[in-house]
Amino acid sequence: IHPPSGLRVASPATTWAMMSGVLRHPYDLIAVGDHMIRVPRMPGGFSKTLPPPIAAIPQLEAALYSGRRVGKPAMRAALPRLRTGSSSRPESWMRVTIVDAGLPEPEIDVDVYAPDGRFIGCVDGAYLRLKIALEYEGDHHRTDPAAWNRDIQKHDDLIAHGWRVLRVTREMLFQHPEELVRRVAEAIRARS
Repeated sequence: IHPPSGLRVASPATTWAMMSGVLRHPYDLIAVGDHMIRVPRMPGGFSKTLPPPIAAIPQLEAALYSGRRVGKPAMRAALPRLRTGSSSRPESWMRVTIVDAGLPEPEIDVDVYAPDGRFIGCVDGAYLRLKIALEYEGDHHRTDPAAWNRDIQKHDDLIAHGWRVLRVTREMLFQHPEELVRRVAEAIRARS
């Protein structure tokens, strides 16, 4: 029961299961699942009361096995690929595109600190040992002056501390994913 309205609604897990038969691309089912299990947090460990995830893996698994599901094979394939740290559809797509190209899975939603302990920023994806940061540049990074200024400072700080920052655009991710894969593979090779 939805508290404000009193209406009966499907649970998030059931909604994910129903979408499995509708979504055309498997990465979208992963992105929706990532969203449902995302553990909200404040980058840098700053304290703030945040709501819990709207679903958990066991709930999604239960939805898979409860009754007939049109998208059961898609759900079965997506479940082991879900991660709790992805903040957006493009971040999920970026991670899965990289992995499906045969490259190592980057850590996601990674806080980076300077050697003196100062918080530099949170990056969308990272190969920590190699100091490679992956940053999806959504349109709000360009249109929000505060986000734009924060990103410039964060990227400058990362580079000053020896990181290689790979900025990923919508066009690169959705229209030319081979370019993303090439750039990530090149960075891994150069840093290995």
